[in-house]
Amino acid sequence: MIDPIHPTLSREVPIGREWRYEVKLDGFRGVLYVDSGRGEFRSKASRGMPRFQGLADAIAKALPMKSAIFDGEIIVLRNRRPDFASLMFRRGRPQYAAFDLLGLNGRDLRGLPYADRKRLLKKAIGRSSVVGYVENHRQPELFEAASRLDLEGIVAKWKQGTYGANPSSWVKIKNRGYSQNVGRWEMFSRR
Repeated sequence: MIDPIHPTLSREVPIGREWRYEVKLDGFRGVLYVDSGRGEFRSKASRGMPRFQGLADAIAKALPMKSAIFDGEIIVLRNRRPDFASLMFRRGRPQYAAFDLLGLNGRDLRGLPYADRKRLLKKAIGRSSVVGYVENHRQPELFEAASRLDLEGIVAKWKQGTYGANPSSWVKIKNRGYSQNVGRWEMFSRR
């Protein structure tokens, strides 16, 4: 099992040509293992996620590769935005949005730079309707746009960074005014 990168939390957006920026989707982090038409999600703590077995298998059957390892987020969309409460309380259809590709057909891709893995991810997913692709952007202003749209925040990723070698190659910047944070901890206690 792969230990997913845990982004470093920061109040400041790192700036420079060596960084790329992705919207941080509010859901459950899921590393998806695909092998011969069967899928399995693992949480960021490497625990199994049997609740999403149907989604994992649907993705594995729809994609053309023999094996792959994706890193991404399981989300439920409501009004075209992730809705954490809907995901938490099983309202709506879960979907998977991949933001990284860690392995493909037996090849370990973690040693490749982020920019190369991102290109391979886009090619691997192709025009698939079963898996979403998280776009990356060159503009650090993505953080202000995400905040205006009441999204959770962004993750800045060092474009030459390999997966897991340097934890500070991924930096998480949270929207401090994010409306879905209100009552978040109470959701977990009600569950």
